[in-house]
Amino acid sequence: LSSASNDFGLSFHHDTVQIYKKPCRPVSIPGSLGRVLSIHVEGLPEAFQVENDEFLMQLLGHFKECVSKVSLTQPVLVAIQSSGDNIDLESLIEKEVTDYGLRDGLEESSPAKAPEMEKTFIPSIKIELDGAMIEDVDFPGKSLFDTSSILVFDNLLDETLRKRLLNVVKGYPENFEIDKWNDSEYGPDPSRWTRGGLVDVIDEGSEMNAPSCWGLSDEAINEICF
Repeated sequence: LSSASNDFGLSFHHDTVQIYKKPCRPVSIPGSLGRVLSIHVEGLPEAFQVENDEFLMQLLGHFKECVSKVSLTQPVLVAIQSSGDNIDLESLIEKEVTDYGLRDGLEESSPAKAPEMEKTFIPSIKIELDGAMIEDVDFPGKSLFDTSSILVFDNLLDETLRKRLLNVVKGYPENFEIDKWNDSEYGPDPSRWTRGGLVDVIDEGSEMNAPSCWGLSDEAINEICF
């Protein structure tokens, strides 16, 4: 941060750094856990809207770029606020979610003219979760924009079968009714899921590293498949 501040002709006060270790769990975003870096800038009026200032947005982008180059076990949300403000970390997360439309409502729509039998095999909702520039495997050296997507199919499974399949993934008996772990409140069950179990990001070094991704443990995968 000190180096990034110097790049913009600003000074960074190391003696004012404070660390809070409490979990960030905004009430409106169940299961939200992570790290927040809140940078207080002197000379800004209280409740200043950083997004309305081109210089501060460039500074914020530079901070984010510098933080992204550090090897961390979790992603970090970077935010700028006035030194006179004292916005709590949960509110900073909620603002980020609102500003970038990360929890916008979705409208359901079913194919109007498709016969009932065919509707099952036509997605009623297509959701694009995020996007990034990735390397084009067909054209080395070139990149393209790609998104992670979810397709929703209505009436493909009935509720009973859905619950049984979910229980299998969670490691419960098929007809189990009560969850042993509240993942909405506490995140993925550590006895079933492991951080880094899903690798979809390749570090620029020699090893693949995706600490922010969760995947089923080897034991869970073997139990499901065999």
